Amino acid sequence: MFQKTQVLHGHEDWVRGVEFAINGQDVYLASCAQDSLIRIWKIFPKSVTESLKIDDEDEANFIKLKENILTVKEGGEQFTYAVTLESVLAGHENSVYAVHWQPSFLKDGSVVQPMSLLSASMDKTMILWEPDEETGVWLEQVRVGEVGGNTLGFYGCQFSPDKSMILAHAFHGALHLWSRNPAKHEEWIPMVVISGHFNSVQGLRWDPDGEFIITVGTDQTTRLFAPWIRSGQKQVTWHEIARPQIHGYDMQCIAMIGRFQFVSGADEKVLRVFSATRNFIENFSRISNMSMETLLLNCFGWKPASVSFLDFTL
Repeated sequence: MFQKTQVLHGHEDWVRGVEFAINGQDVYLASCAQDSLIRIWKIFPKSVTESLKIDDEDEANFIKLKENILTVKEGGEQFTYAVTLESVLAGHENSVYAVHWQPSFLKDGSVVQPMSLLSASMDKTMILWEPDEETGVWLEQVRVGEVGGNTLGFYGCQFSPDKSMILAHAFHGALHLWSRNPAKHEEWIPMVVISGHFNSVQGLRWDPDGEFIITVGTDQTTRLFAPWIRSGQKQVTWHEIARPQIHGYDMQCIAMIGRFQFVSGADEKVLRVFSATRNFIENFSRISNMSMETLLLNCFGWKPASVSFLDFTL
């Protein structure tokens, strides 16, 4: 059972996104809204005696940030926390629809949470925010975006786990990707992203080994995207390499039951099971630069001579 403990006032329009980050004993909450602003709240533990101590003389002589006090009861114990407004980030010129903290990672056996925040706005830009090392003031580090075209703005954003790439998705469902230049960390390069569906994508699944994805959409198709690994070239690009299913109904869901087997569902209220043909596996082995024996033994447990391929309708 949840109980209301505190209300944080500040935004002047609809709040569109919130996300937590844990840094040691402190919890940071980033919120964004249609008022074009981002607010970062800091939640930290506070002793009972400290929270109850009121000194009028100190209050008169010092300017202090307003603290909202909340208490949490767990296992018969009561814990007290204070919430303060850490920073207000103003840089976007339209509604901010998403914020995303850089994912935490393990270092020397402990969890490290980088203080990097990504925001996406309807002004067609993404901004990377970080606190200044000397002053602690949050500043805009990087701004990327789109100019012109029919993009109506960004609805969401994501970091890659190692912070080498940032991704946004737009109103029409398009993906926009930028990659950090390894030689110049302050430079971000726009990249080509996978595309193909011309209507909403209703389902996406990775293969069990995480080397390709299969998607279904209301454009009545199922599409398979995979990296194209070319000998002598370091850059790997993703492409649509197969369209396993072209349907007469809008596709709604998909599930993988093996590396080269999947089940799809559509508005026709029928589940269809698909298994890859030998010709596809041969082409996939050439594109992915993997041997046929490795693909068949690791994925099916079959020897090359014993492969059979079936299509079912349930």
